[in-house]
Amino acid sequence: MPRLFGAPELMPSGDGRLELFVFCDKLFVPLLRDWEGFLVTPDDFVASGERVVSLGAYSGIFKATGKAMTAPFAHAWIVRGDRISRFIQYTDTVKIREALSP
Repeated sequence: MPRLFGAPELMPSGDGRLELFVFCDKLFVPLLRDWEGFLVTPDDFVASGERVVSLGAYSGIFKATGKAMTAPFAHAWIVRGDRISRFIQYTDTVKIREALSP
C-alpha cells in the first residue's frame, strides 16, 4: 500500500490524505506544466520537539500570463518518528493570484 501524505488545503481530498502518486499528479504535474522556473526556497527552519517550521518563498513565472511572482511562505510540519504526520502551508495567495490574472 502506498504511503499517504497530508494534502495542501488547495487540493480536495475528503479526509485530508492522498496517496503519493495522486499527490504528485495534482501538485507537481501542474507546477511543471503551468510555471516556468518554479522554485520553493526555504530561508530558515525552526524546530522544537516534533514541530518544524520553515520560512521562505515560492517564485516563478506563470506561463499563460508571463507574469513573475514571489510569495513568502511558512510551512508547519509535525514529524513523528520517521514520518510527517501533518503539514500546513501558509502563503501570500494574493501574490500568486496576481501572476495568474491577465
